Amino acid sequence: MRNHDLAYRPLRGGVRIFNPAVNQPGTLGFVAAGDDGSRWIVSCHHVLCGPGGVGRIYQPIDERENLVAVTDAARARGDLDCAAARVVDGVTVVAEVLGIGPLAMPVPPEAGMPVVKSGAVTGVTEGTIVEVRPGRVEIEPVGLPEDYELSAEGDSGAVWVAKRTLAPVVLHQGGSAQPRSFAYGMAVLDVLAALNLSMLPVARLAAVT
Repeated sequence: MRNHDLAYRPLRGGVRIFNPAVNQPGTLGFVAAGDDGSRWIVSCHHVLCGPGGVGRIYQPIDERENLVAVTDAARARGDLDCAAARVVDGVTVVAEVLGIGPLAMPVPPEAGMPVVKSGAVTGVTEGTIVEVRPGRVEIEPVGLPEDYELSAEGDSGAVWVAKRTLAPVVLHQGGSAQPRSFAYGMAVLDVLAALNLSMLPVARLAAVT
């Protein structure tokens, strides 16, 4: 069993999450906050939302005691492939990513920016942002071996953070190994705006009650 597949409380980014309605594991990207003080886990729409937007999210697997969040149609954007699920009562959360550490506040992506992510399948990987355009950011393993595994199925929903500052930059939505290795996603600031959420401050450790 990989470390990312273990049960983590408090919840944090980089760990395996599972929605039985999708029947395919994904990655918890980061924890965000609503204006009312509610706590939300953010990931891809195709990870959190099954048919009809349904999502009961478990960490790490679908056993009763592992239910950690439930999706809300008001914070689900299939067109942008991003969504949030509200953390259930009694589950603690923290603004950290497994294997990376406490997060800073998000910043816009920039070409040439070195970034790292923690995915439930590949673990901690690194790359460089090579292209930024509306709705899509591309990342490549610049300066790394040709067969470097940048991402894999199950990493969807992870957050790419600036390597030097640990500021969230891009929500990882997918990638490919052939004919070239690359990953792509959406700017975190755009994700937060689309879902009407804000970043959970790093100092906060909260149990939802």
